[in-house]
Amino acid sequence: MRVTVINANTCIRAIKVSAAIAAELKPEMHFVAIQRNNNGFEHTQCPWYPYTNHIDFLHALSKAVEAGGGMDVFHVHNEPNWMAVGAKAKYPDIPVILDTHDLDLARTGNPGEAEVKALMMCDGFAFPSEGYRELVHDTYPALAQKPYAVIHSRCNKEVIGHIIKSGPFKRISGIVYEGSLLSKSEKFPYRDHINLFTELIKADINVHAFPSNPRNLPYHYFNIGVCIWPMQMYLDLLRAMTRFDWGFVGGELECEQRKRAMPNKLFEYIAAGIPVMAMNVPEAEAFVEAHQVGVSVKSVSDIKNAYGYHEKFRKNVAKIRAEITMEQQVPDILNLYLEAEKWVKQNKQNIKPTSDTPGTTKEPSKSPTLQESLKA
Repeated sequence: MRVTVINANTCIRAIKVSAAIAAELKPEMHFVAIQRNNNGFEHTQCPWYPYTNHIDFLHALSKAVEAGGGMDVFHVHNEPNWMAVGAKAKYPDIPVILDTHDLDLARTGNPGEAEVKALMMCDGFAFPSEGYRELVHDTYPALAQKPYAVIHSRCNKEVIGHIIKSGPFKRISGIVYEGSLLSKSEKFPYRDHINLFTELIKADINVHAFPSNPRNLPYHYFNIGVCIWPMQMYLDLLRAMTRFDWGFVGGELECEQRKRAMPNKLFEYIAAGIPVMAMNVPEAEAFVEAHQVGVSVKSVSDIKNAYGYHEKFRKNVAKIRAEITMEQQVPDILNLYLEAEKWVKQNKQNIKPTSDTPGTTKEPSKSPTLQESLKA
């Protein structure tokens, strides 16, 4: 099976998904991305085709297809979304899966033209949560006909095994937050945690953060007493988080993004072996409660009342974290590829390249179908 993973910056979800597929099925894997970012995963040593602009992207895509003697599926991780549009326009007979983990439809409520085109043109969806699936299908009912799978951003069993084998660092009291931290952001107001963190620190609860935007981190977080940790390689980050009592997901603001989210950080806390506090993220709250790996909280008062139970939930995390893996979802991903191939064949007469598609190439040599590849 020949899979080309397309992603601008080789984000961690793209690595998680492709690492799981590579480990289980050992397909021929290709990456088309602006930059290489292996984060400790060996599989990203596979052929990599860089690009810097739209034209370069099409050339890189052609190189991947040529190197594979054809291609069975393009798995495109948004954002940006134009890559899915470009891939489908250039290769209309190759299934395009749109991995919708960063939709502005959820984040800002204002999907751009490229996002809408990508949703309409792709042949199937990998949704990061049931909430994202529901939002897309409710907004664009016709898209419910296309194949889809809900694929959580779980960590890989190789990564979890490494953390377990390495063991935790010496404990430090406090709650840890991993991710972007902003202040008074109009576009992403849900990334502003100043008020909440201020109240937690006033309540004598230490707050630690591994911000994904350290160069642009608002100084307010330093001023209120948040302990800011430096950026780290992925495996080092997860091991660093083993120190803390709780991992935090969500925030005070109720919004569409949180209503729909099952973020990476939820599963990274679990991989690190620490329990989760989830606030105003209903799907994530239901998950941690169902698996007994954390608690749902609605206020600083709730956080204070639950804080002392971290050892109880930490034991639960230790029991089941090796079972909450991306590899468990590989059958769903693989089935999605197969269903997308069927979708392309059934709708071939309706899929035509656009007249302004640059860089047309010769048809690749005939190759086995996905189903034939699986049987081989």
